Amino acid sequence: MRIRLSMSFACMLLGIAVAFGQIETAQISGHITDPTGAAIPGANVVAINLATQVEKKDVSNTEGYYTLPLLPPGEYRLSIAKEGFRQYLQPGITLQVNQSSYARRYPAIEPVGADR
Repeated sequence: MRIRLSMSFACMLLGIAVAFGQIETAQISGHITDPTGAAIPGANVVAINLATQVEKKDVSNTEGYYTLPLLPPGEYRLSIAKEGFRQYLQPGITLQVNQSSYARRYPAIEPVGADR
């Protein structure tokens, strides 16, 4: 009885592991800089799925990098905002299954009041 119960439990765990291994998602990542190339930490990054309007959020790390993992495939709009800088919008990001999209680094986000 114990062996049968242990075997059932092991099969259940294997099934769960296989199911999680087959999740079909993608990700968006990037590096946020100012016009001089200096990293922008603490920027708020939001990817909006255009079909569902579901938002995935992150904040850039101390080196300006961010990652938005586990996104369902589809079309997205990316928004980057930081106090003292103009908001950056990047429309038209189309993600496929298991795709890792590196968002455009340039144009860099510009300080408020900078000439365009």
